[in-house]
Amino acid sequence: MPLRILNLLIVVAIASVAGCSQGSWQWPTFGRSAPPPPAAGPAASAAGTGATAGATRTQQASYRGRTSGGLVASSRTPVADIPVPVGFEMVEPISRNYLTSGSRIVDHTYRGKGDKLVVKNFYLKHMPIKGWTIRRLQMVRGIYRLNCEKGQETCDVTIDSLERTFGGYLTTVTAHVQPMAQGQIK
Repeated sequence: MPLRILNLLIVVAIASVAGCSQGSWQWPTFGRSAPPPPAAGPAASAAGTGATAGATRTQQASYRGRTSGGLVASSRTPVADIPVPVGFEMVEPISRNYLTSGSRIVDHTYRGKGDKLVVKNFYLKHMPIKGWTIRRLQMVRGIYRLNCEKGQETCDVTIDSLERTFGGYLTTVTAHVQPMAQGQIK
């Protein structure tokens, strides 16, 4: 019985330190912008639709920021002409690459934090910077696929993500580089 009381006291102490007992506790935003606090008083009720319009503009700005990028290319990548966002790490147990007779095969998987739409926009911007021509972009069942060409090689980039428990996203990027098939060479 005393152990239960001790556990209860610990929970109450943690809750009071976190501010739960005063009603001031809020869910963490984890890097996302928090919504503006609701306006109070007669001026707020007189404003009516103005407050709603402001919230809509804030949400739209947040969405535009999500889709417009924000990721930076790492200056140190395992393959010089395949861009990787800063903070993304190669998953070595499932990655491989071969160099034979002047041709290469690269099959790398990277994981990091970032919304897959932002990551897709990163690759749309940075693959041409590295000399790749984007031939096709498709989204099937929530997975983005970019097909690129450079010289006698093709590169297929696949982008998928899982929403994490506390917001944020864990995104997986797979880059597969191989020589073009004989019928594809121009």
